[in-house]
Amino acid sequence: MAAGQATPLRRREHDQTSQSASRKPVPSLFAMEGGSSEPPQWLYETVAFHAPEIFRPAYRQKIEPLLDPRRSRAILQMISSRRMRVGPLDIRDITRHAAQQKPLARLPRLPAETLRSGVQLLIDIGPSMEPFSQDTNALVIDVMSIVGAGAEIRYFRACPLRGVLDAETGLTVRYDPPPQGRPVLVATDLGIGGALGGLPRSRPAEWRMFGDTLRRRGSAVTVLVPYPQRRLPTWSPATLRVLGWDRSLSVRAVRHPSRGR
Repeated sequence: MAAGQATPLRRREHDQTSQSASRKPVPSLFAMEGGSSEPPQWLYETVAFHAPEIFRPAYRQKIEPLLDPRRSRAILQMISSRRMRVGPLDIRDITRHAAQQKPLARLPRLPAETLRSGVQLLIDIGPSMEPFSQDTNALVIDVMSIVGAGAEIRYFRACPLRGVLDAETGLTVRYDPPPQGRPVLVATDLGIGGALGGLPRSRPAEWRMFGDTLRRRGSAVTVLVPYPQRRLPTWSPATLRVLGWDRSLSVRAVRHPSRGR
């Protein structure tokens, strides 16, 4: 037999030793019951736990949204609506034209709230708004479900006049106002959160210019600020309807901001 080649007897002994070693568990760090050196039988029958496939957050308590879910849809629908003459027929106006024997170029209608103009949603993704990213993401989903294809989504940092992010390249480009009369909804802290990450906070003059630009185009601007009403800035111009973005916000406050909550 060649040198270095194991005999059949030694090979069988080696295989039996390997199989016995593979069946034995890792030596326990704890003393066995009764001073026995042999592990208990259940140790051979125990199946190892598998790692969970689904990621579970470190916290168990669900983070409550800023808006009350029972009225959030009604609030966003009212903010995104525009009052136009698209309601029922104006019978009084039609009767007046008939009495004066004047032709009607088109059928007059009464004013009504409508979503047909769409809405421009501007989301602040600056460092000071990072704690509210869950709410801004939900806001985008809710507005798109309410307005549909008429929802125009734009992202910015600090103030839209500094530029918005291009959806394809991610680069900052010039902000373009929406079409004439389209409502605008802005989610931002108006600089309340301070200057973080090297980004200067927005200035009141920037927001005044922003409001004036959209007012000239006939667009109503609503700003949702993720802070209580008492922390809202006192310098907000009349061209911006600033609302506290929290659980106390109601449909009444959106319809009549000056009457409180």
